[in-house]
Amino acid sequence: MWSNYLSPYIYIICFLLFAVPLIFLCIKKEIFNPFTFNKLTIIFNWSLLYYASISAVLIIIATINPIKINDFIEVVIGAVYCYVVVGAFFYVPPIVLINLVNLIIKLIIKYRSKS
Repeated sequence: MWSNYLSPYIYIICFLLFAVPLIFLCIKKEIFNPFTFNKLTIIFNWSLLYYASISAVLIIIATINPIKINDFIEVVIGAVYCYVVVGAFFYVPPIVLINLVNLIIKLIIKYRSKS
């Protein structure tokens, strides 16, 4: 496990790795002109692709580390661990739930338009 004095750096890096792609996509896709639930779902689905690619790169970097462990390597390995675990257990399940809710809303709208 990583040292306690490095934890703030690890958590800041982990937060930025999640926030920067979301902010970038919100600006790029113009989510706030006008805001819809469908646009929100699209943003989160695209950010999932960013999450997967960043995770793959970070895992490769963490596995190709030198034998001598210094503070920088410890921060990188801690950030990889934090990013992958938080993403797998706290980021992916809400995206699945948002997609299910979006699907249910579309089915309800489709059903009501036929009636």
